[in-house]
Order: sequence, then structure tokens, then C-alpha cells
Amino acid sequence: MGRIPNSKYENDNQPEQPEPHKKGMINIAPPFSPPQGSFQHELMNLLNHYSIENGSNTPDFILAEYLRCCLDSFDMVTRRRDEWYGFPSTI
Repeated sequence: MGRIPNSKYENDNQPEQPEPHKKGMINIAPPFSPPQGSFQHELMNLLNHYSIENGSNTPDFILAEYLRCCLDSFDMVTRRRDEWYGFPSTI
């Protein structure tokens, strides 16, 4: 007689799970490189050049993405503030 699965999701033909980026860590995306010449790419190179990532032990591409998101958030908040006060838009 055939084997009965333990759950409706169990399947003997499941595809293999991708390997974690680093052994012993959760599955994360492999290192990402922003488009050559983009602001985020240049920022990543600058962070790497000065070894800024060493202080937090965070890869430069993650720091560059974080800082870019901070700038985007600041731009959005500035626009919303200007709208609130009725200032003309400068962006």
C-alpha cells in the first residue's frame, strides 16, 4: 500500500529548497548590485571605499539601499509638510 501524507501540503515530489546564502543563516537573497552608475551604486562604492560597513558589520549594498530609502522618506515627508503649510512645491 502507498504512503499516506501527513498533511495536504506534503508531497514526495517537492522541489529542493534553495541553499542559504551563508551556512547556518536563514535564506536570504544573494548580494545585489544596483545598476552601474546609479546613485545607489556610487553610494555603495563610497561606503565600501571608506569601509563604513565595518562599524555595523552590514554589507555595503544593504547600507546603500537603507540610506537611499531614508532619502526617499525624507523627500516624501518634506513634500507632505509643505502641503500641510500650503507652501509651493519645489520638488
